[in-house]
Amino acid sequence: MLPERPRTPPPSIGGLYFCPPERQMRALGGPGRTKSKDTLGSSVKITTCKTIEELEGTTEVELLNFPSLGALDSKSNHPSGLQRLTAALHPLRLPLQKEGVPPRLWPDFRTTLAQRERSLIDRTTIILKATMKEEESGLEKVVAMAKLTVPPFYKANQRSWMDRMKSELLHPIVDSLSSRVCEHYDGTNRSVEEIYLPEIRKKRDEVMRGRECFELELFAVHPSCHRRGVGKVLLQHCLSLADSWDAPLILESTSKGYPFYIANGFKVVSRSRVEYEGNVYEWPVMLWEPSNSATLLHVLFPAVDNLVALLEARFTLSI
Repeated sequence: MLPERPRTPPPSIGGLYFCPPERQMRALGGPGRTKSKDTLGSSVKITTCKTIEELEGTTEVELLNFPSLGALDSKSNHPSGLQRLTAALHPLRLPLQKEGVPPRLWPDFRTTLAQRERSLIDRTTIILKATMKEEESGLEKVVAMAKLTVPPFYKANQRSWMDRMKSELLHPIVDSLSSRVCEHYDGTNRSVEEIYLPEIRKKRDEVMRGRECFELELFAVHPSCHRRGVGKVLLQHCLSLADSWDAPLILESTSKGYPFYIANGFKVVSRSRVEYEGNVYEWPVMLWEPSNSATLLHVLFPAVDNLVALLEARFTLSI
């Protein structure tokens, strides 16, 4: 039995009180529970982040999930390769999370926030937040987030020539000079980053073969809201966005998130694999196709349906 900590008011995180994950899981009924009695999906509102203030809440949720303490604990039979690699990429996050330190005080909170702000300014990504009202204060609090990199055709419809100049010319120059002049001591392992990011890009290019798509870079739910319907509502919003543009959606999944994505129509199309300091990390690459794509196949190849029906009929008669 874990010793009780002093009864001090817990620090606030994105409007939700933050406490060590083991205590959060006990409050929700324990990690072995398969279904929550109190779902929150109907109470959630999905909106797009537009200001730096909105990004602070989503960044907190992101840092608590990458890496996730629950996915890497001793009770996990199959620790995710992607989660283990994230732990190597951000080695300070897990110790701070175990100690109950609020993410806003973590050394990489500000640098992560700055990166998210830059992507919004460049209009290269869409960051969605799921919020719900607290009963006591009545304030909207962030309970989940999703970061999508948009395809070129979407950028062309959303960005002005000034946005393109900033994104493709000015900001890369500033970032390059900044990295040479000063080091950002935020705890990020740059050696892992140099291995991990190229592998992500390579696999996506191999799968899509020039076909444009939305890329789900990050998808995170606050630990206190896991398995309560919040993630499903947010993911359906992401899929609706991709479907409205008749574009597929690609992502890399952890072992914990794999059944969730399969249940929502994703399929495994490839696997990524990297090695670092003698350790091997693997994870699945998954793809979701818009509804119009399946319809288009039947329009272009109607003979496929006839052939399948004929083979089924012959197989039935032979039996």
